[in-house]
Amino acid sequence: MLRSYVLASFLVVLFGTSLPAFNGHLVKEGPLTVALAEIPLVKALEEPNRVDVLLTNSGSERLEVSLQLTGLADETRPVGKTNSTVPLGPGASGSASFQFAMGQGSHSALYPVHILATFTAAGSPHAAH
Repeated sequence: MLRSYVLASFLVVLFGTSLPAFNGHLVKEGPLTVALAEIPLVKALEEPNRVDVLLTNSGSERLEVSLQLTGLADETRPVGKTNSTVPLGPGASGSASFQFAMGQGSHSALYPVHILATFTAAGSPHAAH
């Protein structure tokens, strides 16, 4: 038992500092990379806040990326549009922006929004989220 504890402690020390940091704001699906830009600290409830969605197409074909603002945390609600379409040429980048507001009863969340990106590449449907 003590031997297992010592081994586990050693592994945590050895590998614990080299584990990757949080990257839930970055998703790669096929040729598409979706990144949520840093969301500034929310300072007031019920006020619009902006989230920028950054897209990169590393493929050799044009993509038509449909974005949907969804999966909002706690009492968060969308402000304005919840859908956007971004065309991306081969090797191109693009972006879209959405707004949201944190309502009464909201709690702290690093990324209080969820973006669903759907597209077709090489004849197959893809979803990044």
